[in-house]
Amino acid sequence: MGQLQEVPNVPSLSGGGEPVSMRPTFEPGKTYRFISENFVRMQLPGQGIREATVEQQTRLDSTARSDGRAGVTLKARIERLKVDFRSGEKRVAYDSFNEEDRSSQLGQHFRNSLNRWVDLKLSAGLQILDVDYGGREGLGTLLPGVPQFGLNEVEKLVAEIPQGLPAGKVQPGGVWQVSGSKEVADLGNLNFEVTYRYLGSSMHEARSCYEIQVGGQLGGDARIPEEGGAMAGGEISFQGTSLSGRILFDPLDATVRLKEQSLSMLMELPSRDGEEPFQIPVEQKAIIRLLHVIPTP
Repeated sequence: MGQLQEVPNVPSLSGGGEPVSMRPTFEPGKTYRFISENFVRMQLPGQGIREATVEQQTRLDSTARSDGRAGVTLKARIERLKVDFRSGEKRVAYDSFNEEDRSSQLGQHFRNSLNRWVDLKLSAGLQILDVDYGGREGLGTLLPGVPQFGLNEVEKLVAEIPQGLPAGKVQPGGVWQVSGSKEVADLGNLNFEVTYRYLGSSMHEARSCYEIQVGGQLGGDARIPEEGGAMAGGEISFQGTSLSGRILFDPLDATVRLKEQSLSMLMELPSRDGEEPFQIPVEQKAIIRLLHVIPTP
């Protein structure tokens, strides 16, 4: 997924109970660690089931901006990467915490991701204003056909944290909506409409959090890029797409402690010979978990 363009529509933020604010912050002098998990499962015509699981642990060190303006600078890096790809009887797995995996061909492929860092300059509202990459690169040996996971995933994580949270105070039962378009890889933009409902306080890992229920739809058509072979230039249609999930906001640490989102869709691809298009069921689940917030070592 690429950058999210939001067009807010807030029909009601009212409800019963005391109104609360959910404005996330990165406090200077503190280190935030998040774990991101993404799971995709699809049924390909004549090729069986394919599954991919990717887990990243990201470290974010927050400091005040050097220009003295509101907002912070985050020095961010991927500390751990785990991948598990399955296609029929074939499986490829890697864990950067495993010394044997690090020395393997797959470990060399992913080496760049763990040798790099990125500085992100954020506004007071956590919008990314500037990006500066650093660290060592060019040390890995890439494997053809195997995806990479780089620092753009860190940028997406930081951009995702404030998404869906209410702009102002909200009471239990309050509802708001966000609609707009979301870029899918290099294919194009899909339209979405998501409804959020604040349910009230709930306990999670012995912490009192504000819980938000998430539900919505995403759909439209996207164009297959030129490198798509015989189907290049054709359209992918996304139908029957439903989105559900929840957000847990921790008021003590002033950040999202848990964000879960499940997506179910039917992806329709054009056939090569003009026959009926292929229909591919796709399931996707994304989770962001706050590991901890500590004073920067």
